[in-house]
Parts: sequence; structure tokens; C-alpha cells
Amino acid sequence: MAGGPGMTSGKKQRECYVGNLTIGAVTDQMLRELFNGALAHLVLDPINNPAVVNASLDPSGAPPASAEPAQLQRPTC
Repeated sequence: MAGGPGMTSGKKQRECYVGNLTIGAVTDQMLRELFNGALAHLVLDPINNPAVVNASLDPSGAPPASAEPAQLQRPTC
């Protein structure tokens, strides 16, 4: 099983929830840019294969926003 003991594959394992975002001031594009910039070193081709493939915001601001990272593969040397 990839990822080590206790790790299971699945969408919920790859979601990151972010709270305390100002409604109307933060966009899904801003979240993708933030996380892709921070995680760019984890992917071989961050331009064509970004680390984060989706970010969504609840317009009411009730639940936290989420960003869904892509399946990351470690570079091989």
C-alpha cells in the first residue's frame, strides 16, 4: 500500500480544509495559486501537472474551503 502504514487512498485523504477566509476577498484561483506555489517542488512538471487540481469555496462561508491535490509522485533520480 502506497503512502505507508495506516494510509488509504481516497478523495477524503487528499483534501485540505482551510477556514477563516474572508468571504468575497479570497477566490478558488487564489487558493490554487497559493497551494501550487508551496507544493511545486513535489511534482516533476508543476506547469503542466500542478499539485492542486481543484479548489472550491462555499459562497455562504459556512464550511471551510477545500483544495484537492493531485496524486503526487516522488521524482526518481
